[in-house]
Amino acid sequence: MKTDFKKTYPYLLILCVIFIAYAQVLWFDFVHLDEDELIIGNQNFISNPGNIFEVFKHDVNYPSGFSSYYRPILTLTFMADAFASGLNPFFYHFTNIIIHLIASVSAYILIEKLIHRKKTAMFLALILAVHPVLNQAVAWVPGRNDSLLAVFIFAAFASFLNLLTKEKKSTLFFHALFFVLAMFTKETAVVLPLVCLFYYGLLSPKKLSRYYKYYLAGIWVGVFSGWFILRNAILKTHDLGVLNIVYLVTSHLWAVLIYAGKIIFPINLSVLPTITDSSNLYGLISLVVIFVLIIFSRKFSRLAFFGLIWFLLFLIPSMISYDYESRIVFFEHRLYVPIIGFLVLISEINRRKLFSAPEKLVLPFMVGIIATLFVATAIHLRDFKDRLTFWQSAVNKSPHLARAHKGLGTTFLIQGNFDLAEKEYLAALKISPSEQKV
Repeated sequence: MKTDFKKTYPYLLILCVIFIAYAQVLWFDFVHLDEDELIIGNQNFISNPGNIFEVFKHDVNYPSGFSSYYRPILTLTFMADAFASGLNPFFYHFTNIIIHLIASVSAYILIEKLIHRKKTAMFLALILAVHPVLNQAVAWVPGRNDSLLAVFIFAAFASFLNLLTKEKKSTLFFHALFFVLAMFTKETAVVLPLVCLFYYGLLSPKKLSRYYKYYLAGIWVGVFSGWFILRNAILKTHDLGVLNIVYLVTSHLWAVLIYAGKIIFPINLSVLPTITDSSNLYGLISLVVIFVLIIFSRKFSRLAFFGLIWFLLFLIPSMISYDYESRIVFFEHRLYVPIIGFLVLISEINRRKLFSAPEKLVLPFMVGIIATLFVATAIHLRDFKDRLTFWQSAVNKSPHLARAHKGLGTTFLIQGNFDLAEKEYLAALKISPSEQKV
């Protein structure tokens, strides 16, 4: 009985912590950022179970508008909510919490496979579970796209690790299945094979047989090719092109530093963060902290290096956007998958001095960090409770973002507060005259 509890208590702890931390979200309203196109305007389509296969034939905004993104699995989750509850925000937020719970448990399983230390893996999974930088993935309904992606990426990579331990066709099948689901959830999944190759080259305990190498290569090429052909046929849009992608990534690289700073110092969070209105200071301090930890531990392992690679490879695609430059924001929930690499990096470089310290010191330290993040989450979640609160927070934290002022102006207009609506619309046009076109 004690053995069974010892195996299950990490999962029970993660479950309890998440539901206590995020219970308030169940009574939140829609904030009307993308929900209008994805959910509210699409009710006739997504509430009809007969359209299950139709979602694979259209972009994510169909039929309320046009989008450059092909994410049918996300739409399927909205269909399930719409079929069960129509437009009741309670059910949509409940689904977000459930997805976050599954992703957090999956993170625990994956981290334990990577670092082979159960207590540390549980601690890191709890950090992911309550870290306020990921609040948007739970409190904002469309934010589930990244937590949903995390579920499939974590499962696909865990299957890959299992394959390296024992070659089985069933394991290969699950790796392929989860990779397919990840690709049809969000295009960021395209870097997964590259991450697998880096792990294989750096850390694999043994080499795959030639046939399983062929199987893996065939799966990766086949899944990507099928997704790419289907996506381009459906969207009928011109891709950004290699040069534009390189330009977007290089011009937005400062955002990597900002994201890193928000993981270690989650005190400058924003519902619509921009480079202009975000401080680089916390990111620079984070780099110093990491450097000190490396010196302190006197070891930078291959696993730590892999964690850094994971963080960068899964984060860099978020630098790419189809939007106008003046409207681009760097949503914090995009850290959901990359943060695993960052956590592995931190745990590894400081392992001997911190995580192998006496139990009487380690436990209070861990509890203190989780409790601090828990409180920060409880506070930050309030920014998502309703439309007015959300857009006021957006303007306060990103005053140079025209779309934030426009969103607040629209909220005031709907409430009949015409003077304040005019003020915000004028502020938006002053920042970016092109905002009147979108």
